[in-house]
Parts: sequence; structure tokens; C-alpha cells
Amino acid sequence: LGQNNRSAPPPKRSPLLRYGFTLITISLALLLTLGAPVIRSGTPFILFFLAVPLSAWYGGWRAGLFGVALSILSVNLWVFPSSALFTNFAQLTQTIVFLIVAGTIVWLVSALQRAQSRLYVERLALHLTLASIGDAVIVTDLSEKVSWMNDVAASVTGWSATEAVGHPL
Repeated sequence: LGQNNRSAPPPKRSPLLRYGFTLITISLALLLTLGAPVIRSGTPFILFFLAVPLSAWYGGWRAGLFGVALSILSVNLWVFPSSALFTNFAQLTQTIVFLIVAGTIVWLVSALQRAQSRLYVERLALHLTLASIGDAVIVTDLSEKVSWMNDVAASVTGWSATEAVGHPL
């Protein structure tokens, strides 16, 4: 209920921005992987573990899953040495592990964003309720310093709501 609201809902972005961002992050991960022989030969999916959560955070769960699929396709077509998909057990294992872990990451990012949106709506409803009550309401933090007050409390105390924030109750 404080003056700064850190849990604002995620902005609405166009599909072009969401999927374009995913395409760019996966392309950068692919280019960096191709440019680093140590990564390419050892753990080719390592940079994609950064690109996929970024895609899910920016574009939502659909863009995140698009990033997972694009990552798997990219690594299997351009990073693994053979032209045939899954030529050995190690490549197949790396791909399956990446699919499971990256899919779980996309789900977790999506769940976090849904929780933040619900929290924002609940905080807004609570704020509106407390602001419209006809009685003086003062909210404090754990150290009993004022973090918010409604207009009635401001008129009773003589302090404006912004002046009172941070002062002891």
C-alpha cells in the first residue's frame, strides 16, 4: 500500500514484439554458441537456458515455448556435427534434458507473472477499499513507521499522506 507500487501488471505487447524478441534472443544464443567451440562441443544448450527465460518473461508462456522449440531446432540443425537429427545418444539426452528443464522454466516464469498480476489486482482493491473508508486508516510497516494513510487520517493528523510516510506512528 506504500506510495511506490512495485507489482504493476506486465505491459501488453504485440505478438510481433513478443515473438520477434524471442527470435532475436535465440539467434544471439545460437551465434554465441557457434562462435565458442568450447560451448559448441560441450554443452551447446547452455546459452539457450538464458534466452528461453528471457523470452518467456518478455513474451509470455507461448513465446517461451516457441523459444524452446526454436532452440532445439537451432542446436540440432546447426550445432550438432551431423546432418541427421539425434545421431547419438548424448545428443538425444541433451535435447530431452533441455526440453524438460526449459519447459519447466517457462512454466515457472509464467506462474510468477500470473501471481504478480493477481497480487497487483488484490493490492489495488485493498488500496481502494482503505482509501474510501470514512474512518482514519494508517498503515505501518513492521518497525511501526507510516507507509500509507487515507485522506481522513491525513486530515485528522494534520500531515499529508506523503509527508507522513517513513515517520514513526
